[in-house]
Amino acid sequence: METSMSENFEVRDLRAKERFFMDDAFFNGYVKILGTNALGVYCSLCRHADKQQKCFPSEDKIAEELSISNPTVIGCINVLEYFRIIKKKRVGKQCTNRYYLMDKKYWRKDWEVILTELNSGEDNLNNFRNKPSLLQKLTQLTSKRKETQEKGNTIERNDNSISENINNAEAEDALEYFSLATKRVKGFRPKIERKRDLGYITKFMEDSAKGASYRAFYGEDIKRMIDFFLAHNEEFKESYISIPNIICEDVFHSWQAKDGNEVIRRLETSKD
Repeated sequence: METSMSENFEVRDLRAKERFFMDDAFFNGYVKILGTNALGVYCSLCRHADKQQKCFPSEDKIAEELSISNPTVIGCINVLEYFRIIKKKRVGKQCTNRYYLMDKKYWRKDWEVILTELNSGEDNLNNFRNKPSLLQKLTQLTSKRKETQEKGNTIERNDNSISENINNAEAEDALEYFSLATKRVKGFRPKIERKRDLGYITKFMEDSAKGASYRAFYGEDIKRMIDFFLAHNEEFKESYISIPNIICEDVFHSWQAKDGNEVIRRLETSKD
């Protein structure tokens, strides 16, 4: 008997406003590594994001939407930020965090580095309940990747391109922080030569990653150097406050010798 085709139904209207966008790359790849709770939290952030890809739902709100606990939400947010899928900014004790959805070209794919960091404890994912599964998945990924490389695949070049994009994003973020921090501490905006300054920041991070220093430095380290410079160079006037004056040998050595957290990291690195 032939099935009747006269049944009436209505498909969803993609023009309706009650829709949100999520990159297929997250669902197709990262969910298998991070798990379904991380998927739910990312979906919630995507759902709340505005046109600038910024949102600020509270942890309570996300937990309520997904029927999961607050610690689970916090752990998932930490792992999403760790993989550079989102960027979290603290606003204040009385305000909810701001979350920015990063473009997928900046998402971390340096699987071997991530696996090494997780195994050595150089991460902030102890409250991520899916961490054992994450380690297992990454171990499988890196094993398959090595097998593929032995067959002459060009994955390494792709990873280098991804790392370059990530460095550029962190340099942009650090340069924005430099402008805001100088205004907050000194009362004026510094003179910024964008191309030159981004070049200084990016080169510093790239050189440190290649072994020019005792460890690799990232955007957050640049921000700490900026804070140190502004706090310890009161005699510097407006014309002398610039990225080249901060990312220089004298400031770097003074910072890594006087910043308590960096002293500890340097000593720990020398033990290894």
